Amino acid sequence: MARTRYARFSPVAALVGLVACEESDKLRDRLRELTPYEEYQASLAETGLDETALGKDWTRAGLEALNNPTTVALPFQETGHITPERPAAVAYRVKIPRGRKLTFEVSLESGEDTRLFTDLFRVPLDRGDPFRPVLSTDSVFRVFTHEPWRGGEFILRVQPELLRGGNYRVTLREESQLGFPVEGRGMSAILSVFGAARDGGRREHHGVDIFAPRGTPVLAATDGRVRRVRETPRGGKVVWIREPVHEASLYYAHLDSQHVSSGQLVERGDTIGFVGNTGNARTTPPHLHFGLYRRGPIDPWPFLDPPRRELPELTADPAMLGTRVRSANEGIRLRAAPGRGGEIVRELDPGTPLQVLGASGGWFRVRLPDGSDGFVAARLMEAIEVVRGERADHDDQRPHHGRRGIGHTGSIHRNHSDEAGQGHRQGHPQHDRPAVRLPLRAPPVSVTHESRNRRVPDGKRRGEHGDVGTAQAHGRLGGVSRGRVERAPTADQGLCPLDPREAPR
Repeated sequence: MARTRYARFSPVAALVGLVACEESDKLRDRLRELTPYEEYQASLAETGLDETALGKDWTRAGLEALNNPTTVALPFQETGHITPERPAAVAYRVKIPRGRKLTFEVSLESGEDTRLFTDLFRVPLDRGDPFRPVLSTDSVFRVFTHEPWRGGEFILRVQPELLRGGNYRVTLREESQLGFPVEGRGMSAILSVFGAARDGGRREHHGVDIFAPRGTPVLAATDGRVRRVRETPRGGKVVWIREPVHEASLYYAHLDSQHVSSGQLVERGDTIGFVGNTGNARTTPPHLHFGLYRRGPIDPWPFLDPPRRELPELTADPAMLGTRVRSANEGIRLRAAPGRGGEIVRELDPGTPLQVLGASGGWFRVRLPDGSDGFVAARLMEAIEVVRGERADHDDQRPHHGRRGIGHTGSIHRNHSDEAGQGHRQGHPQHDRPAVRLPLRAPPVSVTHESRNRRVPDGKRRGEHGDVGTAQAHGRLGGVSRGRVERAPTADQGLCPLDPREAPR
């Protein structure tokens, strides 16, 4: 079983609530424990492997991926290949609006006992600060969820240990943090929003009103504990629920009847009452007043509003991973990210040989002869036939015969419309360079009591890491039994005051 470990902080951490979130993040960065990735780096140093060419390449690949991630829109999925003899890592930068949560799944088909380091970092507001780890694990075949109280940008990095590789798949999605609290209804049922004037402008509406027929079930929007069940002149029959992740309170008012009692634990989707118009809503149609509070009222709309984009269909042929392709036409564009919205890096010369590193939607992640990476439209590529005994590096110099298109249909498309994408530091086919042989494998890190309590010394923290944040991991672990997840409470979990730059709408 994977072990989940929370970092332990000294009493000084209790004072972080008195400073801004970014300052408290810096303090925690000096007090946190090493991540599994950092412990593995330490094990390489202890054996001297960090000074070998391969060890340096592994460290460099992780840094380059973190510093040059692919910016992707959610939901996103990529399938790719990493060769064991060429250290590589991939990283993705995503923006999570306030009220949304990030769910990601990482898998690796290796055929060997492999540690896959997966690290989620929050991008700090100050560009001079290091990236701060939110979640770190060395497990494979897991699904993870991170629910930031503050919206922001995050980077997910995936990297196998030395001399290990295989086919990987990374899937990232965003979801609303709260479930919709009225059964069978959606955002269109909200007819009165947060901030609307009440009592002739003497006060503001601190919630949203969701209209539905009397007796419609009212649902718990999240897991939590019922704090109060009571009746008041304004709210009528009300229920208060405390959710544990961010220590926020959810308020359900004007209920026709309550279906829970104080102290009761509820799960998301449980019925807690029924829609009515009690309290000061007696003259209005039945509806639920739903409020969200944490150090004051907060607009619940972004926490309820679900994303509407769907995962693009994979039309690029994953069977082409590790092969060579070339551009079929003139004017084909290499982009910094998959999709026509990706920044254009350059236009490719006709016949430019490209190494296929990954597939996402209708796009290939490719490597150019000069070592740069990017994304191209898969349907505008054609395969290069490799002749036995001939170097792949010279494929572009051979007669081109027996070529085919790279879409699932196998046809060659001659339209070279606006298409291509970005890159990452990934190694790939065996013919890129000869296999590297080391006298020993990088030793796995055994998680002893001593290693678990090693902390980052002051002034010596690694530049790519920062504070550990909050996350939730779920699902069954497959593969590596020694894997674990490391996470800890931070500002995302409500342990510091709200940053003025992140004030509620």
